[in-house]
Amino acid sequence: MGSFFIQGTTAAGGPITNEAITGSPDVYAMPVLVCDPRDDVPDGYMFNPACFTAPSPGANGSARQPYSKGQPYHNHDLSLAKSFPMGKGSRLQLRVSAFNFFTLVFENGVQANPDFGKLPEDNKYGRRIVQLSARFQF
Repeated sequence: MGSFFIQGTTAAGGPITNEAITGSPDVYAMPVLVCDPRDDVPDGYMFNPACFTAPSPGANGSARQPYSKGQPYHNHDLSLAKSFPMGKGSRLQLRVSAFNFFTLVFENGVQANPDFGKLPEDNKYGRRIVQLSARFQF
């Protein structure tokens, strides 16, 4: 079972976290479907984002979602690292990581991310998240 990485607040204004919705940090909070996301798909989207609503405490959405076929793309993750010796056994490591990621955000129980499910205008490369890090070992 995957996570939708839900963020934001419920209709009552409470935070959407795994513990607040399901009572356990080990069970993911899942969106509630109010319609079939394969129906009435707006132009440029892979599915109908209006079909997703926020869960409420004790009323988590289903982990089983309908299959929604979208345009194919490749999701590639990449990390590059380089270590530099700094003398006397210490070293500096620089790392760059890039990966794809979707986020579902709710504000007072209403889906608030206008790009959720939307394809990029040119749809050549997908979404990218980049992470930079530096680590000093001594």
